[in-house]
Amino acid sequence: MKAQETFGPYLNISSELVVVDARLPTGVGLELLKENLRQTSEEIKGAKTVPTLCKMIKSIKSSWVRDDYPVLSWSEYFQKVKDDIDPLVTEDFLKIATLYLHDMGEVYFAELSGREHQVILNTKWFSYDVIGAAFASKDFPVDCPKLPECRVYNRKQLQEFFKTSADIDLLVALLQHVDLLHKCGRDKYIVPGKLPEALDKVCWRKEDEFKEYHGRRLECRQEVDMFAPDVFPCIQTRVMEELKMIDEPTAISRSTVKFASDSVEGMIQLSHDKRAINIACRCRGEQDRGACQALLDMVTRLAKTEIIKRSPGTQTEMFYLSPRSLYAHDDLEDVWYYSEDELMQAEMDGHDTVKHRATGNTDMISSILCIGYDSLFLQVFRADCSIQWVPHTVKKDLYRYLDVQTSRRNDYRSLADILGISTAKVIEKNASGSATDSIVTRFCNREGTKMSLGLFHGILSHPGLVDSIEALKILDDLLSEKGIEISQKSENIIPTDMNIHHIAWRATLHQCWDTLRTDIKPSELHPTFLSEDDEESVLAEEKAHGVRKATELLLNRLLETQGWYSDFLESLKVAGANHLVEMLKENHDDIVETLPMVKIVRERYLQAWNVVMKNQWMLFRSTVVPSTVLPHLSFLTDEDKEAILDVEEKKEEIGLSSAADILHNIVRDTSDPSCYTILIACLRENGYADLADKLCEELKNVLDGHDYKFIRVHSENLFPL
Repeated sequence: MKAQETFGPYLNISSELVVVDARLPTGVGLELLKENLRQTSEEIKGAKTVPTLCKMIKSIKSSWVRDDYPVLSWSEYFQKVKDDIDPLVTEDFLKIATLYLHDMGEVYFAELSGREHQVILNTKWFSYDVIGAAFASKDFPVDCPKLPECRVYNRKQLQEFFKTSADIDLLVALLQHVDLLHKCGRDKYIVPGKLPEALDKVCWRKEDEFKEYHGRRLECRQEVDMFAPDVFPCIQTRVMEELKMIDEPTAISRSTVKFASDSVEGMIQLSHDKRAINIACRCRGEQDRGACQALLDMVTRLAKTEIIKRSPGTQTEMFYLSPRSLYAHDDLEDVWYYSEDELMQAEMDGHDTVKHRATGNTDMISSILCIGYDSLFLQVFRADCSIQWVPHTVKKDLYRYLDVQTSRRNDYRSLADILGISTAKVIEKNASGSATDSIVTRFCNREGTKMSLGLFHGILSHPGLVDSIEALKILDDLLSEKGIEISQKSENIIPTDMNIHHIAWRATLHQCWDTLRTDIKPSELHPTFLSEDDEESVLAEEKAHGVRKATELLLNRLLETQGWYSDFLESLKVAGANHLVEMLKENHDDIVETLPMVKIVRERYLQAWNVVMKNQWMLFRSTVVPSTVLPHLSFLTDEDKEAILDVEEKKEEIGLSSAADILHNIVRDTSDPSCYTILIACLRENGYADLADKLCEELKNVLDGHDYKFIRVHSENLFPL
């Protein structure tokens, strides 16, 4: 009653309730439903005023075709109407009339793609004699031949079955139009209704030879959505065509298809609720990882294409199947999965694993996304993406250049120096056979560290660090291809224990390399800047292979050690190489001023001091008597000193505080980091050591608290307190 009250004006609602047992095609409930539908159909047809042209077509159409094949092409149908009914009828008007008959169920108008449209004049023939008899289940209550069950049919099989039909190709096109038949390859077809309900479990069971599993899930975003009925059969046929599986389609069912390519195999499965498609691939190990990912990408791309094409408007969301769960379950519907957001959050938090929200189980992120082959993080994080997610082929070429030792040490050895990793350990190369890969892996495995693309780019390009032109070009090509720009922030904050002066001296040696190599003779120097072992090695090299080789070895020792600068310059002076001393000093000073890292350190250092002075304002104004420190603060102008003293001379407590405030504000607003060096030294020398220590401790806390620990390391070398 409620339904009739609500929808009565719009729908013809039956007053009789019919209960149908779908398992019994000849049951009483189904017969009642058929009779109800027949009566309703007659009532609807009787209530409509049928256009004259439609009435005439309806009355005469049976004479136009033979009973066993009541189908006309559009051109034949148009000509029949002109000859027998109305010679003046236009094609557009006839199409409207035919669509009206189509809606009434009197004809079936098939607008076929790629060939002439067809008109089926006897819809009962198509639905009962063709579709019903050929494709219905074994319970279909008609004693007639049925299409034998088969995974893939060829044209000959269909032609033999539909032998009374005049045009088998046209009939196949009509069956494809109503999604009962799907083409897969030349003259090959699948009939979803004739496929097995499920695959034999032996097709996708655990096998010890498969070590790695990867998978994805395409799921309808809205709960009310589901995929169109023809989506999954079309995905099945596309995959079969792409992988040339037409002749061996043994592993296919209504909701699954297994596929393989070389040493990789996979499976696609449609969920029971028709709202998700799971895609899984498995391989034998690292050697097949690239092929596994390529196959997974290809199948995912085909699936997405068919969803867009066959189920327009259905938005999907990508999930990633758990490798652990894939290994443990034969049925893909039992496999748990993660969203992109969960994986990205875990990566941003610096975690190697991700925890499943429902089961509490964990998976390695690098296993879920197939490290070196999946580009998700590279697309999302761009310059901040970890170097481990760079495409495998690019990383291989990149590391190949850095693995070769060069005379200027712009190879993996400098990378190890910069990152504080012992080259002795690196000699024990990892499974990939790359020393560079071993260094990067060791660095990334440290707690709280990550080698981002921007950071790696900065290390490769920096004149005081690795400075490898060949490796940098490979990385730049990748960045250009992906449209990734490297910001100064990500490129120049280098996580190294080297002080900036040493980085500048390394850059100086690289810049002056050719001149130094030709003008230095190691045996004429007094190398107090070298250890005894290094000195012996250099002199032995000179005797064995000449001055140039010995000089290269000497310069390499300088690149890898710190603190030699003054002794080296003094040794050059004693040897009479004053022109080299002047050249090195001039280049070093210029480099220090132009290093982007110095600029960033200076900016962050000043920002931190600004915070310190703001936080300690009350302590500063209540502790310092300005007149006791003014003579020692060389960064103050005479005007600044006079203004402070004028306020202090009021001899009142408020005067002292106000004078301290003026001094405090001048110091806080300075743009010269050396002012703080002078201030701290002055406080310590004039009875304010406790305040100086408090300010320095606060500075350390501010820098560490803002994750500026590398700034603190470099600032201590540039602006010692």
